[in-house]
Amino acid sequence: MDDIIVAGTTEDGTVTALHLQVKNSIAFTSGDANWIDVLQRAWDTFTQTDFDRTNMRFGVGIGRYSARADDQYQSVLSWARYSESAGDFFLRIERRDFSSEAKIAFVQTIRDVVTTYIEGPVAHEELWKFLKCLLVIHFDFQNVEVSCDGEATCDRLRTLFTDDMENRARQLWDHLIG
Repeated sequence: MDDIIVAGTTEDGTVTALHLQVKNSIAFTSGDANWIDVLQRAWDTFTQTDFDRTNMRFGVGIGRYSARADDQYQSVLSWARYSESAGDFFLRIERRDFSSEAKIAFVQTIRDVVTTYIEGPVAHEELWKFLKCLLVIHFDFQNVEVSCDGEATCDRLRTLFTDDMENRARQLWDHLIG
């Protein structure tokens, strides 16, 4: 699927993974070719026989902040993760006094894209499980001078260099995002 795969192993030996497509921005609509591509690749990852739905995740990393994604879509994905069942999740989404048009449209767009991609309907249960694994991650790399993520990364990179090479961390970071 991926621009980035972060693989890991827990203390008990369980394999974990995060599969990400990285985009500058996403509109999260059925007319956004980038979003459609992300969802199709995510579905392919989700349906692989070795994909562990408990310990693996997939999604999109975006470089341009989206207030709507943070305000509306992150709630949907959180509700999916913490709902006890597909029925519980869809009850939350469909309650007009609890949900919102943006949340409902977000789920419907994902359903429509997946349905078109697999050329058939996707069951509530399967869509809920897919949404439980889906992540939208914001990386604030657009404003290099004030990027919290950029500074945190440089701080971590500095630990890889000797004291006399400390400025190499910034040079490496600039090269990676350049």
